[in-house]
Amino acid sequence: PPDDHDEAAAIEAVGRRLSGDASRAERKRLLAMAVVISAAIALHNIPEGMATYVASFHSVSSGLPLAAAIAVHNIPEGLAVAMPVYHATGSRARAVALGSLSGMSEPFGALLASLVANEHSSTGAFGGMFGLTAGMMTYVCLSELLPSAYAERGVPRSRVVAAFFAGAAVMASSLIIEKFASAAFSGPGGEAAT
Repeated sequence: PPDDHDEAAAIEAVGRRLSGDASRAERKRLLAMAVVISAAIALHNIPEGMATYVASFHSVSSGLPLAAAIAVHNIPEGLAVAMPVYHATGSRARAVALGSLSGMSEPFGALLASLVANEHSSTGAFGGMFGLTAGMMTYVCLSELLPSAYAERGVPRSRVVAAFFAGAAVMASSLIIEKFASAAFSGPGGEAAT
Protein backbone atom coordinates (compact mmCIF):
# COMPACT_ATOMS: atom_id res chain seq x y z
CA PRO A 1 0.00 0.00 0.00
CA PRO A 2 1.21 3.54 -0.71
CA ASP A 3 2.62 5.47 2.21
CA ASP A 4 2.41 9.19 3.02
CA HIS A 5 5.69 9.86 1.21
CA ASP A 6 4.30 8.39 -2.05
CA GLU A 7 1.13 10.46 -1.70
CA ALA A 8 3.12 13.63 -1.06
CA ALA A 9 5.29 12.94 -4.11
CA ALA A 10 2.19 12.34 -6.24
CA ILE A 11 0.59 15.56 -5.01
CA GLU A 12 3.81 17.46 -5.74
CA ALA A 13 3.99 15.98 -9.26
CA VAL A 14 0.37 16.95 -9.96
CA GLY A 15 1.10 20.43 -8.61
CA ARG A 16 4.03 20.81 -11.01
CA ARG A 17 1.80 19.73 -13.92
CA LEU A 18 -0.85 22.27 -12.95
CA SER A 19 1.54 25.17 -13.40
CA GLY A 20 -0.65 26.37 -16.27
CA ASP A 21 -3.90 28.35 -16.15
CA ALA A 22 -5.30 26.84 -12.94
CA SER A 23 -2.17 27.72 -11.00
CA ARG A 24 -2.05 31.22 -12.52
CA ALA A 25 -5.69 31.76 -11.64
CA GLU A 26 -5.00 30.67 -8.05
CA ARG A 27 -2.01 33.05 -7.82
CA LYS A 28 -4.15 35.91 -9.15
CA ARG A 29 -6.87 35.08 -6.61
CA LEU A 30 -4.35 35.08 -3.75
CA LEU A 31 -2.78 38.35 -4.89
CA ALA A 32 -6.24 39.96 -5.18
CA MET A 33 -7.00 38.75 -1.66
CA ALA A 34 -3.71 40.23 -0.43
CA VAL A 35 -4.55 43.59 -2.03
CA VAL A 36 -7.99 43.70 -0.38
CA ILE A 37 -6.57 42.68 3.00
CA SER A 38 -3.69 45.16 2.70
CA ALA A 39 -6.04 48.02 1.89
CA ALA A 40 -8.37 47.17 4.75
CA ILE A 41 -5.51 46.81 7.24
CA ALA A 42 -3.87 50.03 6.05
CA LEU A 43 -7.16 51.90 6.54
CA HIS A 44 -7.65 50.16 9.89
CA ASN A 45 -4.14 51.15 11.05
CA ILE A 46 -4.55 54.89 10.38
CA PRO A 47 -6.94 55.41 13.33
CA GLU A 48 -4.71 53.19 15.50
CA GLY A 49 -1.80 55.52 14.79
CA MET A 50 -4.03 58.47 15.58
CA ALA A 51 -5.14 56.87 18.85
CA THR A 52 -1.56 56.18 19.87
CA TYR A 53 -0.60 59.77 19.11
CA VAL A 54 -3.54 61.23 21.03
CA ALA A 55 -2.97 58.93 24.02
CA SER A 56 0.74 59.79 24.04
CA PHE A 57 -0.05 63.49 23.59
CA HIS A 58 -1.93 63.47 26.88
CA SER A 59 0.41 61.14 28.75
CA VAL A 60 3.34 58.97 27.70
CA SER A 61 2.33 56.53 30.43
CA SER A 62 -1.03 56.10 28.66
CA GLY A 63 0.39 55.99 25.14
CA LEU A 64 3.14 53.46 25.82
CA PRO A 65 0.88 50.53 26.83
CA LEU A 66 -1.48 51.34 23.96
CA ALA A 67 1.43 51.32 21.50
CA ALA A 68 2.63 47.98 22.93
CA ALA A 69 -0.83 46.41 22.65
CA ILE A 70 -1.25 47.67 19.09
CA ALA A 71 2.20 46.33 18.19
CA VAL A 72 1.23 42.88 19.50
CA HIS A 73 -1.98 42.77 17.52
CA ASN A 74 -0.21 43.98 14.37
CA ILE A 75 1.57 40.63 14.18
CA PRO A 76 -1.50 38.69 12.96
CA GLU A 77 -2.42 41.62 10.72
CA GLY A 78 0.98 41.43 9.03
CA LEU A 79 0.60 37.68 8.66
CA ALA A 80 -2.84 38.19 7.07
CA VAL A 81 -1.12 40.22 4.36
CA ALA A 82 2.05 38.14 4.08
CA MET A 83 0.51 34.66 3.79
CA PRO A 84 -1.46 35.18 0.56
CA VAL A 85 1.51 37.06 -0.95
CA TYR A 86 3.87 34.22 -0.03
CA HIS A 87 1.56 31.53 -1.43
CA ALA A 88 0.97 33.53 -4.61
CA THR A 89 4.59 34.47 -5.30
CA GLY A 90 6.67 31.96 -3.35
CA SER A 91 8.85 34.86 -2.20
CA ARG A 92 9.41 35.16 1.53
CA ALA A 93 11.15 38.51 1.10
CA ARG A 94 8.22 39.99 -0.81
CA ALA A 95 5.73 38.60 1.73
CA VAL A 96 7.66 40.01 4.70
CA ALA A 97 8.16 43.36 2.95
CA LEU A 98 4.48 43.79 2.08
CA GLY A 99 3.34 42.50 5.47
CA SER A 100 5.60 45.04 7.17
CA LEU A 101 4.59 47.80 4.77
CA SER A 102 0.93 47.34 5.71
CA GLY A 103 1.77 48.55 9.22
CA MET A 104 3.39 51.75 7.99
CA SER A 105 0.02 53.46 7.81
CA GLU A 106 0.08 53.75 11.61
CA PRO A 107 2.87 56.34 11.63
CA PHE A 108 0.94 58.10 8.85
CA GLY A 109 -2.12 58.12 11.12
CA ALA A 110 -0.03 59.56 13.94
CA LEU A 111 1.22 62.27 11.56
CA LEU A 112 -2.35 63.12 10.55
CA ALA A 113 -3.36 63.27 14.20
CA SER A 114 -0.46 65.57 14.97
CA LEU A 115 -1.74 67.94 12.28
CA VAL A 116 -5.40 67.82 13.35
CA ALA A 117 -5.87 66.46 16.86
CA ASN A 118 -5.25 68.26 20.10
CA GLU A 119 -6.54 68.15 23.64
CA HIS A 120 -9.85 69.72 22.51
CA SER A 121 -10.72 66.96 20.00
CA SER A 122 -14.09 65.28 20.32
CA THR A 123 -14.09 61.73 21.67
CA GLY A 124 -17.19 61.08 19.57
CA ALA A 125 -15.22 61.75 16.39
CA PHE A 126 -12.61 59.18 17.38
CA GLY A 127 -15.32 56.70 18.44
CA GLY A 128 -16.99 57.03 15.04
CA MET A 129 -13.68 56.53 13.27
CA PHE A 130 -12.92 53.39 15.28
CA GLY A 131 -16.41 52.02 14.64
CA LEU A 132 -16.00 52.57 10.91
CA THR A 133 -12.65 50.80 10.77
CA ALA A 134 -13.91 47.92 12.91
CA GLY A 135 -16.81 47.51 10.51
CA MET A 136 -14.45 47.50 7.53
CA MET A 137 -12.27 44.81 9.07
CA THR A 138 -15.29 42.69 10.01
CA TYR A 139 -16.59 42.97 6.46
CA VAL A 140 -13.23 41.91 5.00
CA CYS A 141 -13.09 38.91 7.34
CA LEU A 142 -16.61 37.76 6.59
CA SER A 143 -16.70 38.47 2.86
CA GLU A 144 -13.12 37.66 1.81
CA LEU A 145 -11.11 35.72 4.37
CA LEU A 146 -13.58 33.13 5.67
CA PRO A 147 -14.93 32.15 2.22
CA SER A 148 -11.35 31.81 0.94
CA ALA A 149 -10.38 29.69 3.93
CA TYR A 150 -13.47 27.47 3.48
CA ALA A 151 -12.54 26.99 -0.19
CA GLU A 152 -9.08 25.61 0.63
CA ARG A 153 -8.88 21.91 -0.10
CA GLY A 154 -7.68 19.62 2.64
CA VAL A 155 -8.47 22.02 5.48
CA PRO A 156 -11.39 20.86 7.63
CA ARG A 157 -14.09 23.48 8.17
CA SER A 158 -13.84 22.93 11.94
CA ARG A 159 -10.15 23.93 11.84
CA VAL A 160 -11.00 27.14 9.93
CA VAL A 161 -13.66 28.03 12.52
CA ALA A 162 -11.28 27.22 15.40
CA ALA A 163 -8.55 29.39 13.82
CA PHE A 164 -11.04 32.24 13.33
CA PHE A 165 -12.03 32.21 17.00
CA ALA A 166 -8.41 31.76 18.14
CA GLY A 167 -7.51 34.89 16.14
CA ALA A 168 -10.43 36.76 17.69
CA ALA A 169 -9.22 35.65 21.14
CA VAL A 170 -5.70 36.96 20.42
CA MET A 171 -7.13 40.33 19.37
CA ALA A 172 -9.40 40.51 22.42
CA SER A 173 -6.50 39.53 24.67
CA SER A 174 -4.39 42.38 23.32
CA LEU A 175 -7.16 44.81 24.29
CA ILE A 176 -7.41 43.32 27.78
CA ILE A 177 -3.64 43.52 28.21
CA GLU A 178 -3.77 47.15 27.10
CA LYS A 179 -6.44 47.93 29.71
CA PHE A 180 -4.48 46.31 32.54
CA ALA A 181 -1.26 47.97 31.40
CA SER A 182 -2.97 51.35 31.25
CA ALA A 183 -4.36 50.85 34.75
CA ALA A 184 -0.92 49.86 36.05
CA PHE A 185 0.66 53.00 34.60
CA SER A 186 -2.15 55.28 35.79
CA GLY A 187 -2.79 56.52 39.28
CA PRO A 188 -6.18 56.99 40.96
CA GLY A 189 -8.81 58.57 38.73
CA GLY A 190 -6.86 57.74 35.54
CA GLU A 191 -4.12 60.31 36.24
CA ALA A 192 -0.63 59.33 35.16
CA ALA A 193 1.43 57.88 37.98
CA THR A 194 4.52 59.92 38.90
